[in-house]
Amino acid sequence: MLTWLLTAALAQAPAESPGNPLELAWDVPDGCGDLDSVRSRIDARLADRPQPDAPLSATGTITTSDAGYVMSLTLRQGETQSERSFEATTCEEVVETAVLLMVMTLDPLAIPEPPELEPEPEPEPEPEPEPEPEPEPEPEPEPEPEPEPEPEPEPEPQAVRRGLEARGRLGGGIGFGPLPSLGGVFELAAGLGQLHWAAHVTAEVWTPSTARTQQGSTAGVWLAGFGLEGCGVLTPAPRWTVPLCGAVVAGPMTGRGLEVRNADTARTAWVAARASPGVVGWIRPWVGIGAHVSGHVTLWRPRFAIEPAGTVHAARSGGLRAWAFVSFRNRRTW
Repeated sequence: MLTWLLTAALAQAPAESPGNPLELAWDVPDGCGDLDSVRSRIDARLADRPQPDAPLSATGTITTSDAGYVMSLTLRQGETQSERSFEATTCEEVVETAVLLMVMTLDPLAIPEPPELEPEPEPEPEPEPEPEPEPEPEPEPEPEPEPEPEPEPEPEPQAVRRGLEARGRLGGGIGFGPLPSLGGVFELAAGLGQLHWAAHVTAEVWTPSTARTQQGSTAGVWLAGFGLEGCGVLTPAPRWTVPLCGAVVAGPMTGRGLEVRNADTARTAWVAARASPGVVGWIRPWVGIGAHVSGHVTLWRPRFAIEPAGTVHAARSGGLRAWAFVSFRNRRTW
């Protein structure tokens, strides 16, 4: 703004003027406005003005910088001294600014009133926008069809609560231990049970077996027993059960001498504790086929003797048996 005012104030001066009381020391690079050209510019701008009241002593130095050129200007008029420093990208700009400052110092009234700016034309009024067409009424949405009623969920199957069931078992097999040799065994059992347990009363018969003394005397020995049995029942699948049973069995063991006239018949008690795991496959809810393997420990061992031959048989302290059977229960569904 300052440069514009100074330029505008001095642009109207004629080129010729008498000399001005200016003492100027000027140190600038070559080609950057010499002393005579600067004096000519000052005289041209003050040619139409009255002679300054006081002389002016000025010292100007121009140096280069990264941004361009730097002017250091010292002005002394009477007892007043001022220093100015300014920078521009070209040498002409700093020279012109220094000339304007020296002219304004010699004749401050050389600044004219700034020219009146022509008023900017008023912008043309924008055309009124055309009225937007009224939106067409949206069609009323069709009523949604009523949803079909959801089907009622099927009731979850309830677990069947089973009461007591009558149980029965009939089977046969082989056994060894109570009698002199390997023999046949037949068993009948009846009782009650539920899904995971059963209790039976059992009856069994061991077929006769022959015993012989060292002197050659012989005797026939057979066994009948009755027991109480309890079972825990595993059910790995609806058609399969695994009974794990334990029982106490007792009964008379009978011995009679053979090849002896008027031989006596003797009876004595036999008592054993038995464990028998098994498996049953149910072909119908009420009937199945299974098998057991059992081992027993003799709690009371019978002994038979023939006079004068001596002992003819003594029951062993333990034994084994294996048998197959048909099992029954009063059930109509799985």
